[in-house]
Amino acid sequence: SKLPIVLGAHFTPKVERLIDGETGALPHDIDYTLRAIPNYHRALNAISRFEILSKKSTEQFSQNYSADCFFKRAIYFQPADATPRMLYGMHKHQLKNLDEAETLYLQALAISPKNPEIHYNLGLLYVDKSVLDKAKKHAKVAYAAGYPLPGLNNKIARAEKAN
Repeated sequence: SKLPIVLGAHFTPKVERLIDGETGALPHDIDYTLRAIPNYHRALNAISRFEILSKKSTEQFSQNYSADCFFKRAIYFQPADATPRMLYGMHKHQLKNLDEAETLYLQALAISPKNPEIHYNLGLLYVDKSVLDKAKKHAKVAYAAGYPLPGLNNKIARAEKAN
């Protein structure tokens, strides 16, 4: 019931695209959204992108939480939702915390074993860790389920060519 109010006033398209804040500073609108709806996937993705692009912890902008705290809060709020774990894994992956990312992807996969996006991102991680047999396994699952982006297969092919 909060979603239309929050989206209309705080998490607008310009906030989601990290262009500008709606009611003040950009991170405050994302912060408000995630305090109202802790596991809102699009806002979790936005706070991750904001923190990575700004190269500063959101704690410097938000009086409440860093991106890590927002992800942990989302997982606590809805433990059966695999997407916050996957998004948190993507956040850790971009920060080059590969072991933490792997743990989060595997937790997400345990909740949603047929989710092609989790398989795709886990496959990307395994390419980055140079574990190509596992990358291929997850690529096969993702693409068999109709995952549309060719990036994982392209990365696997480049890694095989380099070896």
